[in-house]
Amino acid sequence: MVRSEGESTDVIVFEQVGAKLRLAPGRRLGKRRPVRADTEDQATDPVEVTRVTVIPGQPLEEAEAREWLSRCGDADVAGEEIEAALRLVNRAIQAYRVSAGDPHAGDVARTQARRVRLGYGSGDELVDGRSREALTVPAPRERAGRRRMLAPQEQLAAILCGRSTVHVSEDLLLRARADLDAGRPRAAAVQARAALAALSSEPDSGAAGDHVELLDRLAARAVAGDLDAEQVERLDETLTQLERVVRRRRHSAGPR
Repeated sequence: MVRSEGESTDVIVFEQVGAKLRLAPGRRLGKRRPVRADTEDQATDPVEVTRVTVIPGQPLEEAEAREWLSRCGDADVAGEEIEAALRLVNRAIQAYRVSAGDPHAGDVARTQARRVRLGYGSGDELVDGRSREALTVPAPRERAGRRRMLAPQEQLAAILCGRSTVHVSEDLLLRARADLDAGRPRAAAVQARAALAALSSEPDSGAAGDHVELLDRLAARAVAGDLDAEQVERLDETLTQLERVVRRRRHSAGPR
């Protein structure tokens, strides 16, 4: 898959790697009816993994590539490179989602990756998933953040048992945050406005109504065209405040 911008073309390679699925005796790929499972193999079914390689469109000389990789030894620099690559991948997934009309093709996050590598090589090497030299980047340490839930296991159990309710605003706010993090501020603004409308009609919404005028403007602007940097920043700040409202509401009462 390629993405063109100006004279540069980014290449994104999706490849299934790993063990191939073994078919039951006599089973053909075209068959659609269920077949009896082999109970001895159920615990050891092979699993394929999707390897995604992002190849930026701006080529580097080998000396420049080595210098770039050396800078990636810094965790902050590596994190920026990974986030930029993820945005390209999620843009490709969005394009597929819309083109195929598949609402279940979701974005990917760094936390879902089994391994993340930054490296350089020739075009053929990179397309084949190989690097001339590479760094393996460890997963970032978990830390309490603006969206981390307190006691998520207890909340999960309470929701599944029917003792706690999932409010519409909570789901919509998560979608808005996912859109903003993936570089889709227009969609995020529209989702945030819908989330605020839902939140305003829900119990214990606090001062959520204070954001109506701002989100009305941002959503209207998003429908008409792109948001500027200041508007994106205001949207991010507003989302953070609304996230605090729903988090405080959820955990002030506890599972019920």
